[in-house]
Amino acid sequence: ASGRTASVSRTGALDLLLSSGDLLPGELPQPTELRDLGKPDRVAALLARRRDGDPMGSGVARSTVTAVTREGNELRFTLTAFTTIATSATSSRPTARAVAGRAIFVPGSASGGVPYLLTAWASSAASTKCVEAACEC
Repeated sequence: ASGRTASVSRTGALDLLLSSGDLLPGELPQPTELRDLGKPDRVAALLARRRDGDPMGSGVARSTVTAVTREGNELRFTLTAFTTIATSATSSRPTARAVAGRAIFVPGSASGGVPYLLTAWASSAASTKCVEAACEC
């Protein structure tokens, strides 16, 4: 995985909060704008944990939010994602990628549509540097 990657995810606004273990379903009003979900850095961290497959944050963090800005119903953030790259056929070394995220809050509709966050993710390339092993002939 040394190339750049891009993906898009759709996350229900209430699902984001519920899967983090923060609130009970009966206590949640329907959010009508991004600010109803919490502070920008917290929302970015919840999206990052969900992306990393650990919505409750019970494991070791695989990424760290480094910058966040909110403008209206749009959230832009940058993560440092920790990963490894192969250095030879049998070994690897730790490295990190910069990941840019942009989430747009889409409010629910009068016809029963639920609010959600549409998030675009783009990561930098991780460089691969193979090291030749010394021959023990």
